Amino acid sequence: MSGFKIKKMRKKKNIGKLTSDLDGFVIHWKNEDIKEIKVVSINISSILIGNSFAKKYKKILEMYLEAFNEEGTTDSNLMMILDEIKRMKDIINKKFMKYLKKADYEKFLKRLDLLDKEIKTKIVNICLIKEQQYAHNINAEKNKSR
Repeated sequence: MSGFKIKKMRKKKNIGKLTSDLDGFVIHWKNEDIKEIKVVSINISSILIGNSFAKKYKKILEMYLEAFNEEGTTDSNLMMILDEIKRMKDIINKKFMKYLKKADYEKFLKRLDLLDKEIKTKIVNICLIKEQQYAHNINAEKNKSR
C-alpha cells in the first residue's frame, strides 16, 4: 500500500504537496491551497462523473430543443449536436470508463445512444422533406411552362 506525504508550508500550515501512487479519478480544484484532488473510490467517482455528465447532457438537450423549436431548423444544426454527442461518448469511453461503475457507464452510453438515434431520425426526415419540396417545385415549374 502506498503512503501519503504531506509537507507543511512555513507559517500558513497549508498542505504543500500530497503525493500518492494510487490510481484514481483526478478533480482539478479552483482553490489557491488545493490544486487537485484524487478520488480513489469508484462509488464517489461515479457520483462525481454522473453529476458532470448530467450537466453536459442537459446542455446538449437544450441545444437540441432550441434547434428543434426554431422554424428554419437545418440538418447542419443537428449535425453539430451529433458531433457533441460523439465527443461526449469518446470522453466517457477514454477518460471516465475505468472510474465508473459498470451500470452507470452503460446508463450514460444508453442515454447518449437514444438521443443520437432520435437526432439521426430527425435529420433523415428533414432531408426527405427537402427532397419532396424540391420535387414539388420541379413539377410546379413543368406545369407552368405547359
